[in-house]
Amino acid sequence: MAYEYTNSRGKKYYLHFTKTPKTTLYYFAGSIKPKTANSGPLDEIPAGKKVVESQKTGLPLLKNTASAGTTAVASQKTGPPPQTSTA
Repeated sequence: MAYEYTNSRGKKYYLHFTKTPKTTLYYFAGSIKPKTANSGPLDEIPAGKKVVESQKTGLPLLKNTASAGTTAVASQKTGPPPQTSTA
């Protein structure tokens, strides 16, 4: 059975995937689509992903979790800490 998500408006969506030559695309559909060689329904959420709901449209989306290595690196300082002078 495909992974099912019911949004805040009460509509059910089912998780699917499509493999392309470079990546795998994940999406939610309103019905379960038939399985083919490169696409079909998924039974569970892929590792490193979580389901979030668009506040504007109510559509479910897959988002990377923090443990998937996609945290903001720009906020991290690199190099030695700044030196302070004591005068």
